[in-house]
Amino acid sequence: MFKTAIVATLAAILAVTFAGAQSGAVCGQDTTLSGLVRCAAEAAAVLPEDKRVRLRPDMLRTAQSVGGDALETEIAGRMPQAPAKQQTDTGPYPDYGWQAAKDLIESGGIEALMEAARAKSGPLRYGRAEALLAAGQRAAGFGLDDGTARQLAAQDGLAWRLNEVLLEMARSAEAFEAGDLAHAAARLAALRCDLKTFDTARMMTLAPDAIRYAFWRARITGDRAGLPTAIMTGASSEDTRPIRQALDGIEFLAEFGACDG
Repeated sequence: MFKTAIVATLAAILAVTFAGAQSGAVCGQDTTLSGLVRCAAEAAAVLPEDKRVRLRPDMLRTAQSVGGDALETEIAGRMPQAPAKQQTDTGPYPDYGWQAAKDLIESGGIEALMEAARAKSGPLRYGRAEALLAAGQRAAGFGLDDGTARQLAAQDGLAWRLNEVLLEMARSAEAFEAGDLAHAAARLAALRCDLKTFDTARMMTLAPDAIRYAFWRARITGDRAGLPTAIMTGASSEDTRPIRQALDGIEFLAEFGACDG
């Protein structure tokens, strides 16, 4: 009976420990970017090995972007590695949204972009949310890698105007596309440090409680206290998407910083 009681006690302790990990206790209170990457690796521990293998490249990319070689090496030791023949590197995806927006802007100015977006015509028959977001991001001063982008950044109030256009279209679009437009509006508002517009847009998205939005909001408010819990709450043995969203959120904070900084 005594041995049975010990086994039961140990089982209870392990159950509490696992529940603590799921609630965010394992991550502690470290809200530095490196700490959040470690938290994401902790959350990934509940995944089956095949899913952890697929998650490994994204985890290492984020670790490298945040903490360089040292953090990447640390995280690599916590993630299973696929056989060499299964490893692939697709590289960065082209920015099709900016390509479409840039062509329209160079041929007819910003008004041509907005007109095509509202009419869903020409190159913006599809992907108008991405095109407006790409233009808005550059108007907000990010991604100024060519002359057209720098011209947008020089126009006062243009980023706000593009944000309003995205919200306007989200309100009138069909449900599925409305979510994409609201998502783009929320991201642009986060880049612009506009909390009111961000919260309005987020509530119009298809999944307003998604983890990515906690990171975007943290950029505006500077409050990262809830991020470790959000990461651990999103851990699931069935789905890697919450952790991928967390990694994207960490990279978002690493790239754009905090609005108060």
